[in-house]
Parts: sequence; structure tokens; C-alpha cells
Amino acid sequence: MKLLKFPYYVQTEILDNIEHSNLFWLSFVSKNIKSLIKSSQAKRFRSISRIVYESFRDKPIVSIHFKTKNKEGTKDVLKKENIIGVFGVYREYESDCFQLNVAGKMIDFRMSHYYSFPEACFHRHDKESVIESIHNYVFDFFGDTVEHIWEASFPELFIPDLPNLSLWITIWSEDWEIIDRKRDLKNREKFFASIPVLKNITMDTSEPFSPESKFYQAESIRIFQSHYPSVQAFLRNFKGRQATLSHCQCDFMELMMFMNRWRSGEAFQNVEYLKIELYGGRLQNQVLNVNWVKHIDATKTPPTHSVLDLSAPDPALKPNTDPIASHSYIVREADSRVASVSVQGQTFSFGVWKETEEQFLRMVKTMKLSKYPYLVQKEILDDMKNADLFWLSFVSKNMKTLIKSSQVKRFQSISRIMYHSSFGDKRIVSIPFKTKNRKGTEDILELEGIMGIFGDCKASEDDCFQLNVSGKIIDFRLSNQYTFPEACFHPNDKESAIESIHNYFLNFFGNTMEYIWRAKHPEDIIPHLSNLSLWISIWPNLSQVIDLKNLEKFFASTPVLKNITMKLDKSEPFSPESKFYQAETISIFHQRSKSVHALLRHFQGRQATLFYCEVDMLELIEFLNRWRSGEALQKLEYLKIILRRDGPWHWQPHEILNANWVKHIESTKKPPIHSVANLYTPGPDYKPNTNPITSHTYVVRKTDNRVASISVQEGDFVFGVWKETEKEFLRMVE
Repeated sequence: MKLLKFPYYVQTEILDNIEHSNLFWLSFVSKNIKSLIKSSQAKRFRSISRIVYESFRDKPIVSIHFKTKNKEGTKDVLKKENIIGVFGVYREYESDCFQLNVAGKMIDFRMSHYYSFPEACFHRHDKESVIESIHNYVFDFFGDTVEHIWEASFPELFIPDLPNLSLWITIWSEDWEIIDRKRDLKNREKFFASIPVLKNITMDTSEPFSPESKFYQAESIRIFQSHYPSVQAFLRNFKGRQATLSHCQCDFMELMMFMNRWRSGEAFQNVEYLKIELYGGRLQNQVLNVNWVKHIDATKTPPTHSVLDLSAPDPALKPNTDPIASHSYIVREADSRVASVSVQGQTFSFGVWKETEEQFLRMVKTMKLSKYPYLVQKEILDDMKNADLFWLSFVSKNMKTLIKSSQVKRFQSISRIMYHSSFGDKRIVSIPFKTKNRKGTEDILELEGIMGIFGDCKASEDDCFQLNVSGKIIDFRLSNQYTFPEACFHPNDKESAIESIHNYFLNFFGNTMEYIWRAKHPEDIIPHLSNLSLWISIWPNLSQVIDLKNLEKFFASTPVLKNITMKLDKSEPFSPESKFYQAETISIFHQRSKSVHALLRHFQGRQATLFYCEVDMLELIEFLNRWRSGEALQKLEYLKIILRRDGPWHWQPHEILNANWVKHIESTKKPPIHSVANLYTPGPDYKPNTNPITSHTYVVRKTDNRVASISVQEGDFVFGVWKETEKEFLRMVE
């Protein structure tokens, strides 16, 4: 096919369907072909977000990053196309090389044995000139609308100094515990001094750099696990535009000093965006309570700050920094420019506007949600947090109805709402949800706080506001410690206030999720309310002694418990009639032999885990026999017993599994894996199921032919009941 003989529109149609990498190599055919590709693909090339030289052991691969759709066409995804390898190590005897004129320099290429694209090969002393020529050609071909980035990991010390090429450096300590920190810091200082100013640095550090270090001049910096001295030095010396500090140590005084230095014009002239995420602890709202921090009226909607993210993994998918929509801001004295300031739990966010205070305040809006069409209303509400929706529902009955109707599906996806202890008998109401850790490698559990139930209302407090909560007027105040309001009331109103709050939650979020009251005995109150599961923790310290009689009275006075977690060193068991045995799930630590014996005989719940307990082989055989006969343990789904590692408590697996009523699956076959919904997971979306049991041994219940898998290893006994009969169970064996 002779492309140049076709009409221009046909040429364009053909080129539109060729991948970027093939277009790149096609451009070497002739100057006319190169000009044709550049003219016909100008719009397409402008949609490329980045061209990246990803250096690995000083061997960069040049790739194109651009946005496209997933296979279903429903979602934007990032696509990366590799174009060329710059690998070097040229050998004279290589016969599969071909030469190309690359920006005026003849360079040898060869087809790769590992990749689907050619590799440039050259003598080591030609490296800099070859990379310069390749960069010049790539820049000329794809144009200057694309950002060209050289990515390298320290200590790969080859860093080209070329125009129109941004430098991104990543520095990770492989083992921070054993590394020579001072020597490592000096090496890093020398490295930064030897290279051009960087576009982006991503690193971990616990030692501060010197105030003169070029490290602080980088346009954008991301730091992980930084200790207090490093954060302090950073907040005093940073000269770049954007920074994110994750998992770090910082106090509110340092943040106030940073804001004051920006406000006075003394430093941070270039700063556009700063985000600090603490490791442990919470930022106090004292940061926002100084007299030079200004506040927008709570009834108005502040403008949302967001700027182009200089260190975004790919700007085509997430081009901007995290939005800051805060009612608090400060003004720089020198030019009246504004910076929005947000303190949310463990996160401090600071965003600088181009606008002066006068221009900024013109952007503040009094939003009347009811005036928008329903689809626009829903879109707005979809982007709000659950906590904000909850408080917005108090505006009016119509607003509450709108939120409930538009967020039905979202509320149904909530698995739990937790009332858990803060300190003393004070509560926080929160929604647990699953998210990723800072590196995106592991699931972790987070809590979205909705409100506090703190009591102790003082008549002199003038910062309270009142709301009608399920027909009861309750005082609330803004917290100095948390980002959500607290209910405050007199002690004699506690029960009725908690009941009204719970009824409001139940009416607003619905009854598709589980409501859990987590309490410590004997410190916390135990409410008796509908649709509220009780989780009790009994964990005495070394100086405390558990009084079983009082504990029996406590269990007798409460509704049936959803969960009990306790440490029990007592040798005497609870009475057979105790409501303790009726709990749906039990986790017990350090249980004595008599207590284990009683639990295995009288437990009426669904799941139990016994940690570091005393139990002998005969007890387990008796337990299995009683379940098998149908005499007891009808509701049991899962049981795990972990023996104490000290003393005489041990067993041999064959002593339990060789009973003639224990059945065995052939060792050549694969047994089914038992796992059921974990009733005691911190969040059902986080670790939803019990630990899997894969065992070749099982027992069958006589009354209904149902099966239970048994796993016995030294120190561990695990028992899992199937819904299937033996016949159905054996069909699952592979």
C-alpha cells in the first residue's frame, strides 16, 4: 500500500486507526510521511497526557500515557503504550541491527527479545547524545502540548539535563531500620545538589534536609512516614508549589506557624496546595480558632478549591488536587489573596486561590437546592458524605424526604452503623467502610464519624444550637476535638436523648443495615432499644477481679447479646441457665478448663472463638458427639479453639479424628472450603467471612444428615457446619 497516493481524508482515516507506537516508527519512512502524520494526528497527539521515560537500572523505556474507555465503554481508564527502549550495550557482532536518522544522529536499533518494540543500542560513551537525540525527535514528533517526564529511582544517578524534560525522582528506603541514616541523608543531599531543579519528588524520610537543600525547591513533593523534625523543617523551607505529606507527625502549633508565615508574606510565595495526613491522633480545631482565620457563614456554600495536580499519576484520569470546600480561610497581607483551610480529623488541607478576598467572597453562594431539577439535586447529594447528608436532613421535612428518596441505593449499601465508646460513657456514632492503605496494597477499615453523644451540657454554654430529633428538642455544640457536632444534655435526659437519636438514625438511614451499640462492662450504659444489637467487651486489667455473680446479674438484665468479647481467668463457669450462653457470637481469652467444658455443653449461639484456653481431647470428642447426636448446639455455625501454649494442654490430631464416626474424604480429592459470614468482623465489607476450613475429615448429624468439617492441628481445633446434607456435601468434592 502506497499511503501517499490516497486522498488526504483516506490517509487520515488509515492513520487514525494505527497505534501511537506504530505511527512513531512509521514517521521514519520519509519526511513526507512524518509531516502527514503530524498534520493529520495533531488533535490526537494533543490528547496525550504524558510521554514518560521510565528508567529502570539506567535503561529507560519511553511510553505514551493517554485516557481511553474500558471494554464496556462505561469508564475512563488509563492506557500506556510503550514506544522505544533505550538499552545500550552495543555489540559489534550483532547482525540484527538497523540504523535510523534520529534528529540528525545515526542510531542503531534492534528488535527486542523481551518487548514488542525496538531498542536503541549504542556504546556507553554515546549514551547522553543518543538520549538527547531521541528526546528531541519524540518532542518534535508529538509536540509541546504533551508533558515529557524522566522518571528515575534513587540512586540511579544518570539524570539527563535536557530542555522540555521534567524530572520525577522516587526515593524509597529498602529497610529503614538498618540503613545508616546520616550517610544516606548526605548521599541524598549530594544527589539533589548535582541535578536540575526537580518537577516532582516522591520519597520517605525521617531526617530533615539542610535549609539550603535543593530538595525544598522541587515543584511538587510527596513524602511518606516523615517524623516531626522533617515535617518541621519542610514547613519552614519549602519553596515549591504543591506538597502532600502522608502518615507523618505534626502538631497544630507548627501548622499555625506555617499559616502565619504565608499570611505575612514572609515565605511560601509559590505554594498552591498543601495536604498533611497525620499518623495517629487528630488535629485540634484550635488551628482554625485563631483571630486571623476568617469564616464564611455556615448557611452559605463556600467555593471549592482545586488546582492542576503536578504529581498526579496521570492527569487524564485525575487531573486536579483533592477538592477543598471549607468555610475557613486566611488572607495574605501583601496582596489580599486567599487560602482555604480545612481540618478534617487527621487531615490538614491548604489551598491558595488566585483571587483576592473581595473576588473570593463573590464566589460564595447561597445555594437553594430545591430550585434545581431532581437529577441535578441527586447529583449534588451523591457527591456529599453520609455525615453531611445526615445534618442536611434537619433543614426541613422536604429536604429529609429528598435525601432519603434519592439515596435509597446508597443507604442500602451501608452494612453497619456503630455507637462506640470515645472516653468514659461518651459515644461516637459512625459508619465503618473499607478502603485501601496509603500504598493501595491492602484493605483497611475506616470510620466516618457522624455525631457525638457526650452529655454534660452546661447552661452557660452559648455556642449550642437546638434541633428537633424524633420529636425531642436536643442541644448540640460544635466539637473542639472532632469534625462533627456533639449532642449535649443533662444526665437525667440521657436515656430519652439516646432513644430519640437512635430513632432518627433508624428513620433516616433505614433498617437494611445493622445498628450496633459497643460497650465496655461495667463502665457504659446499655440501652434497651429496638433494632439495636449489643456488643459487650469485658476486659479487666491486672488489678481487677471479675465477680461472676455480678456478671450473671448483668447478663440477666440485658437483651440477648449479639457479641461478647471477654478475658476470663476464673476457673468457675457461668451457670447453665446464664444468658451468657445465648449470645450469637463469643470471643473469650484465657478460659479455664471448667469454663470451656461449660461453654461446649451450654452454648446456644452461632459462632465462638476461644483463645489460649485449657481443654483436653475428651472434651472435644464429647462436644462432637453431642453435636452429631443432635442433642445440643443446634445453631452452631463455626467454632475455633486455640490452646494455651504453656502447660500440659496439647493433643494429637489422630486421637480425635480416628473415632469410628468421623468420616474421611480420599486424600487424592479436593474437599470443599467452609466459610460463613463472620458475625464479629469490625466491618462486614472488610473481613466478611470466617477463616476458611479445608479439611478431609467431617462428621454427620443424625437428625438431619447435615455435615460439619473438622480441622485438628497441634494447638488448633476448628469446626464448621454446612447447610448441606452429606449427599449434597459430597457432590462438592472435586
